[in-house]
Amino acid sequence: ENTAVTSDDQASDMLQLGKLQYYTPCVQIWDPLTGVEKTTGKLADYAQGAKFDKCIKITDWETKSVDDEIDLYSRDASTGCCPDNTVPGVKHYTDYWGAQVECGWKADGAVAFSTGTSNGANTCTYNNCFVIKLGTECATDGSKLLLNGCCAAPASCATNACGFESTCKNYANSMTNVFGDSTEYCRTYHSTYNVENTAVTSDDQASDMLQLGKLQYYTPCVQIWDPLTGVEKTTGKLADYAQGAKFDKCIKITDWETKSVDDEIDLYSRDASTGCCPDNTVPGVKHYTDYWGAQVECGWKADGAVAFSTGTSNGANTCTYNNCFVIKLGTECATDGSKLLLNGCCAAPASCATNACGFESTCKNYANSMTNVFGDSTEYCRTYHSTY
Repeated sequence: ENTAVTSDDQASDMLQLGKLQYYTPCVQIWDPLTGVEKTTGKLADYAQGAKFDKCIKITDWETKSVDDEIDLYSRDASTGCCPDNTVPGVKHYTDYWGAQVECGWKADGAVAFSTGTSNGANTCTYNNCFVIKLGTECATDGSKLLLNGCCAAPASCATNACGFESTCKNYANSMTNVFGDSTEYCRTYHSTYNVENTAVTSDDQASDMLQLGKLQYYTPCVQIWDPLTGVEKTTGKLADYAQGAKFDKCIKITDWETKSVDDEIDLYSRDASTGCCPDNTVPGVKHYTDYWGAQVECGWKADGAVAFSTGTSNGANTCTYNNCFVIKLGTECATDGSKLLLNGCCAAPASCATNACGFESTCKNYANSMTNVFGDSTEYCRTYHSTY
């Protein structure tokens, strides 16, 4: 460890253990961060996707969460390197969520991360690093996800055996800094995953922020950002629409599955160029011949035919919903006088199945699913009277 240069091995009548060249000792005999200037902070105080240009002590990296106060060190201005026993984050691994600070993004969206030593001099090119607060819950004792993206200490962490919930799959990986200090981090994804967003990288960064709505990734273990943040919206109630009125807005999926026509909901506009509703919303559901479905149904063309399509080609979405209309069904639910939901069901998706969805006994139903162009899945019901 350290360099073969001997002229700096002594100073002020002290042996400089951080300068002396030696084989790794049996136990660490000095703290290389002694006397190194530092500040303190919490990653929780950073905005989601914010640029990060500090260095994190490895012991904090492996034991602390975003809510814990940690020591933050500066990179060396001449070498670009973080101090000994620290890391800047971890190199972003294409499509995966990794640690809660990821690095490597160049201005053009490409990812590169390198460290090296030549003639005793270190050089590091981390490129841009960003804070990604994953929010993943650990399975044991309500503990929080660690900064390195794992749910357990390195000695107790392996692939798909690192303290995560059963739906959160992980790889256990290691990285080494320019000083040869090794540490572990995890890559995670949801057990039922899609590849979300596009492969285009030129729009992954803007205004010193990582654009999580643009970055391509496998479905995270928990949703880590709201794609509707900053999207213009209005509010309203479907009860205020005339029965059968045309509807050209988009409904947030959480409202679609939990609200009734009498509830105030957020309403979003379709994209004028693609015809698509924003991520995490639906325009309604395609009309299913002869059945009553959700309380907004779509697909009617001018000639009365029904067609509804979405697609993605070369990273560009296109949607043709045709005409959508409000259909206030007025169906009564069997439980506790609750009201029919906007999706035409009487129960949340997890509690809804065919002919077992909270309807009165005379109201029969099918439980169906639909997926928007972004891969977001939601449920709706088709209903009919038992004597039809």
